[in-house]
Amino acid sequence: MTFKEAFHFMVHGGKTIKRRSWDGVWYWNDGAIWIDDKKGNVSDIRAVDDMAQIIKHMFKNDWEVAVYHRNDCESCKYENDPVDSIPCKICGISNCGEFPSWESK
Repeated sequence: MTFKEAFHFMVHGGKTIKRRSWDGVWYWNDGAIWIDDKKGNVSDIRAVDDMAQIIKHMFKNDWEVAVYHRNDCESCKYENDPVDSIPCKICGISNCGEFPSWESK
């Protein structure tokens, strides 16, 4: 899927996302994307040194919802549901197509 679609599931559905070839994941927390490389390093995307590399990843079309449970995630109840059945946390409609701005909560 595109990053736009993956971003929607990350923000609205509480899902972690990743690129197909990655072990690590990205997730939404406290109004920002966080990167967990699965090697013990977790960082706010805004603190990454190579922002060009981050943006290159965002242009790829091999994003997927990761099967990954975070203990602090209120939405992990959706972890085993099909992606398209996740209701939007803003409008309540599954697969609504609405994408939040960075300021959305």
